[in-house]
Amino acid sequence: MTYTSMLVHVQDNQESDERVKLAALMASRFDAKLIGIGCVPAISPEAQLRVNDGTSGQRSTDAFPVLPWYEDQELEPRFRNAAGANRSDLEWKASMQFPADALFHESARADLIVVGQRPSNPANRPHLVINPADVVLRCGRPVLIVPPGLSHLDADSIVVAWSNTREARRAVIDALPLLRQASHVNIIEVIEDTGGRNSAVKRVDKVAEFLRLHDVDANTHVHEIIDGTASDTILLHAEQRHADLIVAGGYGHSRAREWAFGGVTRDLLSRSTKCCMLSH
Repeated sequence: MTYTSMLVHVQDNQESDERVKLAALMASRFDAKLIGIGCVPAISPEAQLRVNDGTSGQRSTDAFPVLPWYEDQELEPRFRNAAGANRSDLEWKASMQFPADALFHESARADLIVVGQRPSNPANRPHLVINPADVVLRCGRPVLIVPPGLSHLDADSIVVAWSNTREARRAVIDALPLLRQASHVNIIEVIEDTGGRNSAVKRVDKVAEFLRLHDVDANTHVHEIIDGTASDTILLHAEQRHADLIVAGGYGHSRAREWAFGGVTRDLLSRSTKCCMLSH
């Protein structure tokens, strides 16, 4: 199992350039094709004219949406420059769909999707904002979420945040190409109290046994929440292990429950300073 094709979301900012560079380095590592996708959602000509005339704030009397018009012919050159202009394994895709929709439709030909951690477009371009949670939930592919400022991922030390869910099982399978190359893999399960320790130890030991069958040596850890949340415990463990990648299942609980009561997925998407690979 390996990655043969990767899909990266491209925007017109420095954060996107760093993300593309990271994705390109990963693609080279696995001899994979890198597909860049830039989104310019279509709006009506009437709406475009009103925006150009400075009347976009007026209420529309027709059925067309009034959205700021955005068109950047430099997105493809920007993508190729950030990825390495002389590469032959690049492909560009311009889409007139909203970003999450575009990634969903293109994801069928990608082993891995690379997106930014948070929306970075100005508020006057709402049609270009992408929520990584939507990509995780919709695309059926592992999603690598890259925080701002990162342009390289060694993935030599990886933390697997384990929970006894279908999503966590999927995440371990999806991350195998990276796990096989890592020098240090640590599996951690966070429990609420000591009463569940024995069961948790058995669970992470089973994961380690599975990984050994795939030529991955992994250490196992079970930690009780002392202060903060399960997410705080995972992030602290990753910091202590000098890991730059966290692998986890995405939305093992419903998204509504995660946002209402808190959850690991939500916190990793919003707070992690390390790359996170999530599978749903």
